[in-house]
Amino acid sequence: MPPLRKVHAPRLRNGTAAVTDLAIAIVSFLCIAGSTWAGGKIREVTPAEHLTPDTREIVIAGLGLVSTLAAVVLGLLIDSSKGSFDAINNDIKQLASKVVVLDGMLVQYGPQSAEARMLLRQVVAGKVAAVWPDEVKGGGNATTSAPVRQLYVAFSDRVQGLPAATDEQRTAKARVQQLTVELAQTYVLMQEERRESVMYPVVGVLLMWLIAIFAGFGLIAPANRTVRRVLLLCALSVAISIFLILELDDPLTGILKVSSAPLVAALAQIGS
Repeated sequence: MPPLRKVHAPRLRNGTAAVTDLAIAIVSFLCIAGSTWAGGKIREVTPAEHLTPDTREIVIAGLGLVSTLAAVVLGLLIDSSKGSFDAINNDIKQLASKVVVLDGMLVQYGPQSAEARMLLRQVVAGKVAAVWPDEVKGGGNATTSAPVRQLYVAFSDRVQGLPAATDEQRTAKARVQQLTVELAQTYVLMQEERRESVMYPVVGVLLMWLIAIFAGFGLIAPANRTVRRVLLLCALSVAISIFLILELDDPLTGILKVSSAPLVAALAQIGS
């Protein structure tokens, strides 16, 4: 059986991913809020004849155009990151279902498959521990210090070595081998889909547009506390949306992760 191959994503994410995404969101908020303040300061030194009603209409029209572009890009980024999240979530469910079915086939195969079932359980426990470490506490024999890749290779070899003395065993072994390959293919597909779809230059351009928009708001808005608070709230909302985009783009790290329930439920069923 072909072993699982390690797939490298363009940007490696680790336990600091959420901190990085949060830092980007905070910087975005500060830049947007600062542009509002800068727009207000520019307004204070701008001659009155440059802020006539006709001038305001032109500024509002320009802000409307840029706001529309920013809204379209923001919506596309949210849709893209949400699509990545849903794809990984679906892959997790497929992995869990195939693991349960594979374990059921090994049970039907007979006592000769006991070692293969134990290795399968260790493979799943290793994957769960890598993404959701708290989910396997107290698992006892469910975890091992061996790398998951090596465990999967050992599991594949054990499946390959299952005896097939009868026609029923040969048929069952062929099905188990096929499902083992499908399990590896689903995992590789999940790693490919994990490649981040949100490009940082696009986020940077979006941030520049937002800075320009809020600077324009500061330029034409009345200088009172109510307007300032509303603009700060809007800036905070946009920064939060940027944080959500970055978090959803890789559902296996950070704060917003896909649910571990399917694999945890599969782990509870297999090898027991």
